Amino acid sequence: RQIGGTTVETPAFSVEFAPTPPPAIPAAAPLQPPPPPPAKMPIANVSESLKPSDSNKLVVAEGLSKQLSRAPRGEAPTVQVAAKLEEKPSSVTPSRRLPLLLGGAAILMLGLALLVANRGMLAQFAVKQARELNLRKDYQGAIAASSQALQTDDRNSEAFYNRGFAYYQLNQQQQALSDLTRAIQLDPSNAKAYYYRGNVRFNLGDDQGALDDLDQAIKLDPTGSDIYLNRGTVKAGLGDEKAALADYNQAIQIDPSQAPAYMNRCLTRSNLNDQDGAIQDCTTAIQLNPNYAFAYQNRGLVYRRLGNVQKAIEDLNVAIRLLPKDADPYYNRGLARNDLGDHRGAIDDFSTAIQLKPDHTLVYYDRALSRLALGDRAGAIADFGQSAKLCLDQGRTTCYKDAQFQLKKLQSSGEVPTKGTGAAETAPQ
Repeated sequence: RQIGGTTVETPAFSVEFAPTPPPAIPAAAPLQPPPPPPAKMPIANVSESLKPSDSNKLVVAEGLSKQLSRAPRGEAPTVQVAAKLEEKPSSVTPSRRLPLLLGGAAILMLGLALLVANRGMLAQFAVKQARELNLRKDYQGAIAASSQALQTDDRNSEAFYNRGFAYYQLNQQQQALSDLTRAIQLDPSNAKAYYYRGNVRFNLGDDQGALDDLDQAIKLDPTGSDIYLNRGTVKAGLGDEKAALADYNQAIQIDPSQAPAYMNRCLTRSNLNDQDGAIQDCTTAIQLNPNYAFAYQNRGLVYRRLGNVQKAIEDLNVAIRLLPKDADPYYNRGLARNDLGDHRGAIDDFSTAIQLKPDHTLVYYDRALSRLALGDRAGAIADFGQSAKLCLDQGRTTCYKDAQFQLKKLQSSGEVPTKGTGAAETAPQ
């Protein structure tokens, strides 16, 4: 099966200086005529120096005017004016300091806001760059750009998602799992994060975890054909072929041009003993993608189940030509050759499969049968033993027990087993 982100000018400071006090006015003699005009000039100067545009000066001017209006006729208000002028510095100094303090705090807050905004812009730029690098399949570059974004903003869910996606594409599954999990924690509405984490869990052998993630992805995005396709693959792996068939049907309904959905449904239909429907689905997948090696391999398996071994070999030949470094087409062709009695050809195919995939558990078992058919008892015993060991190492107890049974029977009585496994009838991921 196949599972597929300004330059700001600093304002000038305004500094308010206290005005220079006017000269003192000499006191007039009691009951004397008013002083000559020059003596009044400082008062006029004070009044003229007080500009209405200055709020603090307006207070002084108003006070001066009131004192003058209350002064007895013929008495100059020198003392009162001086008192007002002397009180001015102490009364206005705090109000002049306050704007300066507030202005400094505002500048500080502005600077902090600009710093935060600048860091946010840098993070978003790096996120956008990572997204574009992933589209160009430059996954190492995407990882570097995402890491740069996270240095600036360590709660950026998209940066975690982009990096997790890149790790997934590079087959670094544990790193992908960590980043995609963090992306989901920061943004639980990200259907794609659930989808790819489901794929990662499937690759790590956590089928139930994969199923849970794909279920959630479908709740968030019920129109994603790829999600149904991969969930069907997981369900088939768990042995629920009917549920898998329903998911493949839904994937095809959403996207009828999706060749992998037909290819997987081909195998599921064959497992449900609908061989004609299986042939039809594999053929449709090949029509959609003439170089689809897995579709040729699965159709070859269906033909072998139908007893048409020659057509099975023809399809497997095409699969091998398209995927010469894949062990499974060689293994399956070896089974078909055994069916035809071509044991030497079968041994050649089994041996090639072992070279390409040394931990292939079933191929040793079937090569042992071919060796026995040619009288190579020692070679058969060695292959049964290796098959049992690999099955045990991989936790496949049924496979281990079968290989052990055949090995003991052969060692004790010399009886020759006659039935191969014919297993591994699944297109590789």
